[in-house]
Amino acid sequence: MLLKTDDLKTHFFLGMALLALTLVMRTALSCPFSFLPFLGAFTLMGWTAIYAAIRPLPTLNSSRLLFWGIPLSAFLLRMLLVTPTPLLSNDAYRYIWDGALIWNGLNPLSLSPLEAVAQLPHLNIPLPPNHQNIPSLYPLISQVYFALGFLLHPSPLIFGIFASLLDAFTTFLLLSLLQERKQPLNWVFLFAWHPLSIIESGHGGHVEALGLFFLVLCLRFATRPILSGLSLAGAALVKLWPVILCPILWSGKRLPRILAFGILFSLGFLALWNRSQHFSGLLTYLETWEFHGAVFSLAREIFSNEVSRWLCLSAFLIATFWILWRQMDLTSPSQKAISILVVFLYCAPTIHPWYVLWLIPLLVLHPSLPWIYLTFAMVSAYAVLPAFLESQVWIEPSWPKWVTYLPPLILWGIRKRPFDRRVKKVT
Repeated sequence: MLLKTDDLKTHFFLGMALLALTLVMRTALSCPFSFLPFLGAFTLMGWTAIYAAIRPLPTLNSSRLLFWGIPLSAFLLRMLLVTPTPLLSNDAYRYIWDGALIWNGLNPLSLSPLEAVAQLPHLNIPLPPNHQNIPSLYPLISQVYFALGFLLHPSPLIFGIFASLLDAFTTFLLLSLLQERKQPLNWVFLFAWHPLSIIESGHGGHVEALGLFFLVLCLRFATRPILSGLSLAGAALVKLWPVILCPILWSGKRLPRILAFGILFSLGFLALWNRSQHFSGLLTYLETWEFHGAVFSLAREIFSNEVSRWLCLSAFLIATFWILWRQMDLTSPSQKAISILVVFLYCAPTIHPWYVLWLIPLLVLHPSLPWIYLTFAMVSAYAVLPAFLESQVWIEPSWPKWVTYLPPLILWGIRKRPFDRRVKKVT
């Protein structure tokens, strides 16, 4: 059955409204930055995306209108925010720098920008604004990605375009997964039109878009063990911490999945390790960085930095093992991935808003009100930005953490959840 255009009229008007709100957001993402207009535009965009996600679409076997139209809308919305001067994050400038070092035969994981300048005085590339004395944190696939971006156009603009394209491909994969599982296709709007995803991919150009593509590809290849394992290894070679998701490979033909993951990840890890003496940037991140953490912030009220980090690691391992033991009979790797990611988001000392992007495509497949709320509330972390941009003093307020992390726990703890029951009934 092909979809009639009348059936999509509501979603078309929602898309037009979201387009207008995205243009408002583009204005809000300018200097001087004010958090309240930004939050207002984000909230309206969020309600639009939620309404589109919960409004049913007709069940169908195939529709070019949906399978091309929704990914195209995801791409266009992100492209509206693409900019050569991102405001919310400086990560894209580090991508350019890493790409420049790769093309000059240097390993970004072994040299900080300041050290590299001493070896390449002729390099006419501005230093990244932050962490100039710390080597890169990004593993092999990210470094190849950065080198490609630098080759094409050494500007944050190129990474915004890359991320917008990758999110469009991920949207297409999610549509095919929903269709294969006979789940409502309308839930794909939760990812395609999620304001945080639009902002972090289009405006920020974050490399998470590449990692999400590999993660969803892993789920798409669930019946093909080797390709599934290779895809998850790809995600872990974009950013190292998604290696915590390897338990999702413990299903079906486990051995080929695990071997494929282990071999590719090890080769990718050692490819840069052999050329560097140590991952000092990664160690600095693990030992000293902190931002918007839940459990870590509470622990720091009582314990030292080092003790708090060990407590967070212990809490993560204990909670993860307990959840995996409880979910041993679950056949869906995506459900296990949600549980692992939620525990990580609560236990990690450093949680930037774009970290939660990894959760959004999984919630398309398994919608749950507490964690959907978490993905939207994470934007409150940007409340620190106006004062920092004005005075260059980083003072993190405490209220965003309570707004972000407490309500999901309350919602999760309530046994009778009408929203979740409705989702289960629909799916």
